[in-house]
Amino acid sequence: MIHKTRLLCLENNKHSIHLGSCVFTYIAAIALVTQCLGQSFSLCLKVIGVLLLPLIPLCVGCSRLRIPAVFYLLGLSAGFFHAVNTQSHWVEDDLFGQVLTMKVKVQGLSSDLGDFQRFNASVLPGQGALFKGQSLKQLRLSWYGGPELQPGDQWLLTVKLKPPLGNSSPGAFDMQAWAAREGIQATGYVVSGIWLGEGGFSLADWRDRLRQSIAIKVKSLLPGDSSGLLIALMTGDKSGVSPDQWQQLNQTGTTHLMVISGLHIGLVAGLGFWLTLMLGRLGLLPLNRVPVPVIASVIALLMAFSYAILAGFTVPVQRALVMTGMALSGPLLGIRAKPSTLYLLALALVLTIDPLAMTSAGFWYSFSAVAVLLYGFVGRLGMNEHWQRWGHPQWLVFLLLFPLLQFNGQGVSLLSPVINLIAIPLIAGLMVPVALFALLLSLFSLTLFQWLLVLLDRLMSYFLLGLGWLDQPMFKSLVVERHDVGMVGVSFALLAVFILLAPRAFVFIRLVPVLLLPWLLPKQKTPEPGLAEIAVLDVGQGLSVLIRTHSHSLLYDTGDAVSPRYSMAERVVVPYLRQQKISSLERVVISHGDRDHAGGLDSLMSSVHVSSVWAGSGVADYSGYIHPCEPGVFWEWDQVRFEFLAGSGSQTMTNDRSCVLKVTANGQSLLLTGDISWRVEKALLKGSKVLKSDYLLLPHHGSRYSGSSAFLNAVQPEVTLISAGYLNRFGHPSAEVLDRLEALETDVFNTATGGTLEFTLGLPVDLRPWRQRRSHYWQRPLL
Repeated sequence: MIHKTRLLCLENNKHSIHLGSCVFTYIAAIALVTQCLGQSFSLCLKVIGVLLLPLIPLCVGCSRLRIPAVFYLLGLSAGFFHAVNTQSHWVEDDLFGQVLTMKVKVQGLSSDLGDFQRFNASVLPGQGALFKGQSLKQLRLSWYGGPELQPGDQWLLTVKLKPPLGNSSPGAFDMQAWAAREGIQATGYVVSGIWLGEGGFSLADWRDRLRQSIAIKVKSLLPGDSSGLLIALMTGDKSGVSPDQWQQLNQTGTTHLMVISGLHIGLVAGLGFWLTLMLGRLGLLPLNRVPVPVIASVIALLMAFSYAILAGFTVPVQRALVMTGMALSGPLLGIRAKPSTLYLLALALVLTIDPLAMTSAGFWYSFSAVAVLLYGFVGRLGMNEHWQRWGHPQWLVFLLLFPLLQFNGQGVSLLSPVINLIAIPLIAGLMVPVALFALLLSLFSLTLFQWLLVLLDRLMSYFLLGLGWLDQPMFKSLVVERHDVGMVGVSFALLAVFILLAPRAFVFIRLVPVLLLPWLLPKQKTPEPGLAEIAVLDVGQGLSVLIRTHSHSLLYDTGDAVSPRYSMAERVVVPYLRQQKISSLERVVISHGDRDHAGGLDSLMSSVHVSSVWAGSGVADYSGYIHPCEPGVFWEWDQVRFEFLAGSGSQTMTNDRSCVLKVTANGQSLLLTGDISWRVEKALLKGSKVLKSDYLLLPHHGSRYSGSSAFLNAVQPEVTLISAGYLNRFGHPSAEVLDRLEALETDVFNTATGGTLEFTLGLPVDLRPWRQRRSHYWQRPLL
């Protein structure tokens, strides 16, 4: 039995410093730098100066705390140098937007997204002159209509690149942080390509080819719905899991079972540890030289490492492997330390390797779950029954992850602890070991592999059947949708959880209802009557505008359907609505039926309640009733006037049938124009007095065939808004239109460079792009 003792990081004749406090200050320093350091390094001295202030009383007033202060400095240095290294790999703007031809090597597995593939590619060395001496190494590319790509293949590609920006909007996925974690320097699309051959295979290429062959073999033997889930369990490739299956997993709180994480790595390591102990008891191990715990730890680490390699050795898998390694370090290295100390060491190691790990939701889920299990189990007595030992951790993790999942925009089923009581033994305890054993058998007998695969398919089918049974209205009502109370509310909720789990919290138990008040009595901020909050959402090369009055909400367009698997409504619009606590929309206006304006309607309606749909032309794949947005139709919400000026006409081009909507609040107006061309603009000039507006959403993303001088002079906008993708292939906004706007002396804001644009109609102009509000060192500044 391993006794818990204090592990000293330093000891002299007067005092000793506990390693836990040293590591904690180190972690805190890295976190401070990661969260506080902005884009511009001109602020570095100010930021670092503020962070160093706590060291003054530590070093001057208390000699006992000088060693933690040293660790604090080490943490500051680690975080700062990571920031410097991250920005040193940025590619200069000169390479973006150009057509470049380069030799690349396909890295990893490609993702099939319907009409295009998305894959990683490493730029082969020796092409520095092509890139003007810049170190361009890692790309994330899309290839529309391209061939099936094999890991390790070399290609001569003609590409167009842009920075890995993603969508800068409240609640949206932070692609810049993800790209920095993955080492992606640029994204783009392939214009054409020539296959150069297989090239020299590395260990990573062999692994990826193996993963791909496993996926092909499973799909050929099991063409059903469960094949994608089984491939995810075996290899970590989640591209075969359908959106409907992800939704089922999310609603039942079982998503973690299909993502190779700490649970799977830990179970594989535990299986290796247990098998070694069994072999030792049978006398099949050389115990006279090496103790059983050491051998068991080595075997467990080897099995965990092998599974991690097979899973692609992604950043989350690496993090899980670090945590597993620290858990096994006690018997392996003879370290006798508290579980909390080992936990902090694992956390410090992960953040030293990549401080940006803390920008990932998976980082918080995994480390928070381990923290609450340590807090709820270590040193506790009275859990001798099997149901207590198995049910208690489910309850602990549910209590902790509930506020975290809600804060991250996910609904949580109140049944998830009960579901996981069954799902974890089935998936992680039974199916994962059987799947790995099946892969091992496939090297010797394809028949046995197929037999086990059929067994796994049956088990997965029963699991999916159970999830489908839980999709009934009675169980759906137990799903708590997102309840956003901000960071302060989440912090209070987590503190309440730890008080509830504390063994002797009788004194503080009365604080729990107070801490939960932001959740029990949420405060919803809405504009005053007579005002309207406007948000031009960053949906890339598309359009979506949210208009919110005191008690009503309207969405103008839904953004693009990027692929059959996801849309901008799912990625940007719905997260923004949830953050604003909007669960229903009185009206959705689709300016016209083009995909970049109407593509997200299905995703939107599956997530929020929509009372009515208005459109200027037909919307594909929508069978409900559509109200025509005919000129002259108007209504008033909370002293805010809405009026259609054009739309639903008989024009040949769908762009010219766009709904033109004017919104007026407290004497200010916003003109939304869809994709109208100069022909509709000319017709609207007949009512030029009606066109005058303070804010103008530039027609057709700034196309050269829209935004004529006569139209702009009639509107006379103080602020012009543009919704477009950064360095989009259409060249929007065109240089001609920008010249006209410059002559008009209007302020121009573009979602491509500024992200989501928010302002209040009816108040003095105060528009600050979302990208400027969040300044972190991994976010590339744009001109």
